[in-house]
Amino acid sequence: MLDTGFVKIYRSLLNWEWYDDVVTKTVFLHLLLTVSIDDQKWHGIVVKRGSRVSSYAKLAEETKLSIQQIRTAISHLESTGELTRSKHAKFTVFAINNYDEYQQATGKSTVNQQGANRVTTRYQQQYKKDKKDKKDKNNIYIAENPDFEAAKSKKPDAKPYQEIVDYLNQKAGTSYRSNIKATQANIRARLAEGYTVEDFKRVIDNKCTDWIGTQWEEYLRPSTLFGTKFENYLNRKQTKQQKQQQETVSNAELYQSLVFNIDE
Repeated sequence: MLDTGFVKIYRSLLNWEWYDDVVTKTVFLHLLLTVSIDDQKWHGIVVKRGSRVSSYAKLAEETKLSIQQIRTAISHLESTGELTRSKHAKFTVFAINNYDEYQQATGKSTVNQQGANRVTTRYQQQYKKDKKDKKDKNNIYIAENPDFEAAKSKKPDAKPYQEIVDYLNQKAGTSYRSNIKATQANIRARLAEGYTVEDFKRVIDNKCTDWIGTQWEEYLRPSTLFGTKFENYLNRKQTKQQKQQQETVSNAELYQSLVFNIDE
């Protein structure tokens, strides 16, 4: 069975009297796609271009229809002039009438292939044109909206990373860097969820209060503090002892500030 080349299907087929008859339409399209594109000799006869040798049983096997459905469909197509059937002793020749109307050009299969190549080239040219038109439209939009390109090319502000990591280093006595991709990814993820820089500082304060001087102090690091447990760390409840410790630290910082101002 043919698996190369092409046929033309006109949109006027939508108005064809057999278009709403699924079986007849299926048989016609199947024959249109499987008839020979060249004159061929077979068992002493010439099978003309646009024809094929077959049988009701063979067509039924190929289309997954019953033999009776094939007979009815062939009868329909013969009655309206789409098909001619020539019976021989052991086979039947089915011929699509006006077959050349369904081809880009007449002649050998090489001509049909050339027609297919022309169609392919035309589609490629249209694709390139559409792509260029789209690019031109984008350029026009950018020219009319300069803020669009500026926003598109704007890089994420590095200051939140620096500010947050510096605060952690200050509170925990660590030396983490703010340009580490994993750290920035965690910070970006939390900011995208709506958390603020102040929330980061609160998490740092909370966990420094909880973990400094304990076995958990080593976990005062970006990957732990700014990860998926961020919300829990942010909303953790302080024990009475922790509140007293935090108040003591705050009072000490306030006292130092006052003394410093008096000395000045």
